[in-house]
Formats: sequence, C-alpha cells, structure tokens
Amino acid sequence: MLFSKKAYLNCFFGTLALLTPQIVFNAARLFREKGFERTSLK
Repeated sequence: MLFSKKAYLNCFFGTLALLTPQIVFNAARLFREKGFERTSLK
C-alpha cells in the first residue's frame, strides 16, 4: 500500500477541517438569505 491508513486519515481529516468552515459559512449565508426573503415576503 502506498499510503498507510493513519496518513490517509490525517489527510482526510485535515481536508475536512479546512473545508468544514467554508461549508458552514455558505450554509449559514444561504439560510440567512432565505430567511430574509421569507420575512420580506410577509
């Protein structure tokens, strides 16, 4: 095997740690925009 399991997991969790804040931020912004649309329609 080229990669050991530990190295693979470290790479995976490192990537996850980098991507998660962006995903959370984008989701929060999306929900906020949807919320504003919903409140402005009322």
